[in-house]
Amino acid sequence: MMACNDENLMLASVVYLAARRIATEWRFSGQQAIDYGTTGGEHGMQPAGQHRHGCGVAMKSILFHRKVAGTNAVVFFIFWLLVLLAGADKPPPPGFFLLVLVVAVCAGVVSWRVPTYLEWRRTRRPGRYWRVVLDGYIAGSLVALPFALRGSGEPSITMQAIDYVIWFGVLGMVGVVNSVTIYFLNRVSVK
Repeated sequence: MMACNDENLMLASVVYLAARRIATEWRFSGQQAIDYGTTGGEHGMQPAGQHRHGCGVAMKSILFHRKVAGTNAVVFFIFWLLVLLAGADKPPPPGFFLLVLVVAVCAGVVSWRVPTYLEWRRTRRPGRYWRVVLDGYIAGSLVALPFALRGSGEPSITMQAIDYVIWFGVLGMVGVVNSVTIYFLNRVSVK
């Protein structure tokens, strides 16, 4: 065991401060890490998340981002479910469940990406608008892919190359509209 002398105490303080700085600056998928700094308790070593005022600022930020992301995902799911129901036959055919499943997966992706968008806005990340557009196009194209692989659904119709270009272009643009809308609605509503 090391003796408690001034050199060891100084080394421990430097390591502690370096770890604190790293912990507060580190980003995990757009979310800020928990601040493990001290609040100057009785001995100056009380963790930030345990003082009488509640969690540290970074933890509150993460929880807030998750709450906003969950709200976005629920609104996204309900909106697209209503759009799909408006366009479906009454009653919806059995294959409609597949579309509901796709919208649920997309709502999960929305929940995953919203904290990143909030972080990009907070840090004013360069090129964030183009990244949002690219995210949307990729998401729309990924939604288009399984339906394109299945074919048109009508055995007597063979899809031509232009049909695939239109299909991926339209769904890619729908993805762009969704991601840009989500980004800007959060930009306006979340300060």
